[in-house]
Amino acid sequence: MQMDSKFMSRIQSRYEGMNKTETTIADYLSRHGEEACYLSISDVADKIGVSKSAVSRFVRKLGYKGYREMRIDLAAPPDTTSAFFFSDIEANSTMGIAQSIIGNGISSLSLTYAALNEKGLDAAVEILKNADICGLYGLGGSFPIAASAYHRFMRTSLTFIFQQDYHLQLQTAARLTKDDCALIISHTGRNKDMLRVAKIIHERDAPIVTITGNVFSPLAKMSQVVIPSISRETKLRPEALASSVSQILLVDTLFALYAIKVDNEPEYFSNIRKVVEETRAK
Repeated sequence: MQMDSKFMSRIQSRYEGMNKTETTIADYLSRHGEEACYLSISDVADKIGVSKSAVSRFVRKLGYKGYREMRIDLAAPPDTTSAFFFSDIEANSTMGIAQSIIGNGISSLSLTYAALNEKGLDAAVEILKNADICGLYGLGGSFPIAASAYHRFMRTSLTFIFQQDYHLQLQTAARLTKDDCALIISHTGRNKDMLRVAKIIHERDAPIVTITGNVFSPLAKMSQVVIPSISRETKLRPEALASSVSQILLVDTLFALYAIKVDNEPEYFSNIRKVVEETRAK
């Protein structure tokens, strides 16, 4: 079945935090959603071999008020391009591979778009607004995204600190206070080094805003606000690469929201633009 992106985004952002029963239910609904949308909650429980209450708990874990609401998403018309975008990279031709890579990136954006939450975005902007200093953190594949965020937010009124070296990241984390905040980018939310940074920040009582693909990760549990970036793994490429596309746009979203809702003054942008223009040949 070509699944509705809203339903799949809820599944994929929570999948790693599910127990065995929940993953069994998730796998069944992902594969047989077209059938399940016409079944009662009791029928679904019988087909999977779990209790009705287990299905009910699963539905609530996905953020639905009840089974009926979830069934509406299951029955929703699918994105007509999703079958291709969710396919593994099998093609041997240059164009086939290129289209699969770009298609999976578009799929990641579609799922992330479906998972957007206005309350969470507003809470993230409020944390940034109230902070004296914001520490930016990212390791491995998430480091370039953090660097991009630093480049974006340098144009705003908020002071950011950003270090490439891990030991310097630890030191900057130890200097944050409850009057500051941190923006952490981590695809899995389980990187041990990043968890060490987050633990230091958490112990310093500085609020954390996290962009991650795993909303039930240890990192997410230490965060005040979690913004999900959803992606799907393929055979030839880890899902973190597709996730980076969504993460960059989520960073851009936070930047735009902060600039419009908090700064709303042209001087920060005009000063930066003037300096940048002076570096360009005429």
